Amino acid sequence: MDGMLGQLLALLQVMHDSRLSRSKLDQLVQRRLRKVLVSAYLHVPYYRETMRRADYDPRRDYSGPEDLRMLPVTTKTDVKERNTAAFVKEGTDLSRCFWDASSGSTGIPLTTYRNPHERAMQIAKWLRVLLLNGYSGREKVMSLSSLAKHPGKSIVMEKFGPLRRLVVSFRLAPERMVDLFLDYQPDVLWGARTLLDLMALELMRRGVQPKPLKVVVGAAEAVRASSRRLCQEVFGTEMLEVYGSVEMGGNIAYETRAHDGLHLCEDLVYFEFLDEHGEPVPPGKPGRVVLTDLVGDVMPFIRYDQGDWAVFEQASVESNGRRRITRIVGRDSDVVQLPDGTRHSFHGFSDMMEEFEEVRQFRVVQKTRELFHILVVADPTYLAGIREGLMQKLQGRFPPPVRFEIVLEERLEPDPSGKLRLLVSEIDSED
Repeated sequence: MDGMLGQLLALLQVMHDSRLSRSKLDQLVQRRLRKVLVSAYLHVPYYRETMRRADYDPRRDYSGPEDLRMLPVTTKTDVKERNTAAFVKEGTDLSRCFWDASSGSTGIPLTTYRNPHERAMQIAKWLRVLLLNGYSGREKVMSLSSLAKHPGKSIVMEKFGPLRRLVVSFRLAPERMVDLFLDYQPDVLWGARTLLDLMALELMRRGVQPKPLKVVVGAAEAVRASSRRLCQEVFGTEMLEVYGSVEMGGNIAYETRAHDGLHLCEDLVYFEFLDEHGEPVPPGKPGRVVLTDLVGDVMPFIRYDQGDWAVFEQASVESNGRRRITRIVGRDSDVVQLPDGTRHSFHGFSDMMEEFEEVRQFRVVQKTRELFHILVVADPTYLAGIREGLMQKLQGRFPPPVRFEIVLEERLEPDPSGKLRLLVSEIDSED
């Protein structure tokens, strides 16, 4: 009963906080950030060391979020190179904590720990996205997950008080996911965008048109226009995007049916968008996403580098003055180096591919400094019709000696993490 009550209280809290005015939100952030910094200073070895090196004691010196600029940014490598004890609150019995493991799509998988209250807030954040998008609590939910906490299992029915969801391993083949989907007949579907694409393509291959879903949420990867169109065609509703990470306890920004950008969970996470020199960027300019968990206690993350770049905008005072992410640019790893030494991100390719609406999936593979393979999933007749135009656009953006080969694929399989890296280099960065 205590667990159910804790989940209910957490949900009521996050729903209330989502409606706070800018001034009330700033006051909440002030209180929560001070609490996190003081606790980390007193009880977490890594952050105690960094604060002492900066001659900063939050009990004495705290003045607000601007204090964070005195502390170094923490990277995934920092966490990986130090043992877990350096980042966990001293005296914590980890056997009594909940844990999550990141997918390791960056090559650096991490395990994080949370106490029951933090776990309740994590669930509440997930439910908030659904509730703000029409979920009533009665609909059937199907989620695609790692199921790392359930060794040997590929299907689990989870319960959060009266709410239930079917959790399916993302490691299953899309054909099996679709079998389970058709048997369970959910109203809500949540999973990595690539996996949702593959399920939709499998339903199309079978010629099956399921009942329209109430909510479809694409996570783990940026949602492209082609995925939205595919979702609308197959599931009868447009895909909503969420942005998050295991380190921050799940989603940290979410889209609503208004499709006006990703609303930041600023009540739970403090966001910084920084340039390559660590300075804040203005709205409209890409910045490195650096986060501080405002409810972190057992394993807090302070000024944590997500490894992502994003563009944000500042909403008007009439819209509570909150910030929204308008575009996720990508990870540092989503870049390739051309023969002239210039580096290009995935978006140099994706912006062009969005013009070809019937391309269901694509992937760019750099085979050599000069040669790129463009793997495309589309109707062969359609691809034949656009091949020349696509090649002209590619060569116009990337002149010789860069060259391209377009390869028709039946389906692009996800990476072991369940995601699909859309820009892959097969050459050594030092070549």
